[in-house]
Amino acid sequence: MSENPSEDFAKKPLDDSLIHKPFASCAAILHAVEAFHRRNQFIVGTGTREDLLLRLALLQGELGELAETVTKSAKGPHHGFMESEWIAMQNEWGDVLYLMLGWAIELGWDASTLHQIFARTHQKNLSRPPRHTALARPNP
Repeated sequence: MSENPSEDFAKKPLDDSLIHKPFASCAAILHAVEAFHRRNQFIVGTGTREDLLLRLALLQGELGELAETVTKSAKGPHHGFMESEWIAMQNEWGDVLYLMLGWAIELGWDASTLHQIFARTHQKNLSRPPRHTALARPNP
């Protein structure tokens, strides 16, 4: 092992599951994030409440970066963003999503578990009147 850990990291061969490919399913996305966790010796399936406190801190930081991008961007043609800020916002959103998928990996959740969580949340949301009416737009 060299004195510079990033040199050792750079020398690790890339597993096929780490190379970007179009994802066809939630399971494929989870598998890719799990491969990243295993490559970096992150927690897989054995996360604890204490581990999730660290993940919450990371998530809070990423949400702050996303909020900064949204609030400080110049107005433009891409849903109100200039092209560069639109891409920056997508990248920050992707970081939040990646952390949330890492949360699932940490706790050992698979695609079936995510589907159950989503279905439960979706059904709950469908069963009550909208609370965030500021997000509503009249149908044309």
